[in-house]
Amino acid sequence: MDKCAPLGVYDSGVGGLTVVREIRRQLSNEQIIYLADSARLPYGDRTPREIQFFARQIITFLVSRGVKMVVIACNTSSALALPIVRKEFSLPLIGMIEPGVKAALRMSEEGKVGVIATQGTIDSDAYGRMLREHGVQVYSQACPRFVPLIENGYLNSTQMAQAIDEYLGPLRAAGVDTLIYGCTHYPFLDGQVRAYMGEIKTVDPAVEAVREAGRCLAEMDLLSPGKKGQDLFFTTGEPEEFAQRGARLLGEELGPVEHIDLSVEGCRA
Repeated sequence: MDKCAPLGVYDSGVGGLTVVREIRRQLSNEQIIYLADSARLPYGDRTPREIQFFARQIITFLVSRGVKMVVIACNTSSALALPIVRKEFSLPLIGMIEPGVKAALRMSEEGKVGVIATQGTIDSDAYGRMLREHGVQVYSQACPRFVPLIENGYLNSTQMAQAIDEYLGPLRAAGVDTLIYGCTHYPFLDGQVRAYMGEIKTVDPAVEAVREAGRCLAEMDLLSPGKKGQDLFFTTGEPEEFAQRGARLLGEELGPVEHIDLSVEGCRA
């Protein structure tokens, strides 16, 4: 496999740009091909079968673009699809769950870990199951309004403040000492979350997943010696809308964004 082949990254929307940000910081020589499945957002209310179908479509598309690895920058997909699609594709697939759990176990001093995520991720119990195997007390909270509010630019709105109080109030009352952002959208709320929760350690699985991706590439001797092309962005939704939202959240222009219709890309189901 070519060392200079790009890394594939996908999410349901702009949340996975937290992974893009980390790749640019930690693995700056790597070219990125990013796909946002914005037309089918949010993933949190989808069935496991739907999530697995979407994963197969998207990974097949990314493979057709010559990627050497795929980072599934979506916790719902990591929980519900990764164990299935790992058996179906030969290239390395990196998810969010295990790296996030490992970081939380390192960071928590009192063994009281909160997990905030979409309904689908919470229902899967992917984080909770792994954490409890290590004797940790887990406090899980689905936050269904966060993703739509973030996607639509309401980060500092009254609606967001109300949602934060509703979702995080029980975790604050429980005295969790470490909080996992179980959705790649949620690190965009880090300032508000820290202000509300007070003294707390937060885990961004995007940071940990990119570290794992780097280790995996190094072990396979696939680290790129230098960036060969610009990052490419695709969305199943509206390109201009995605570009604007992404630039606002990242604080920099993404570059060209193309629309992609996965149903006509020859992607298998």
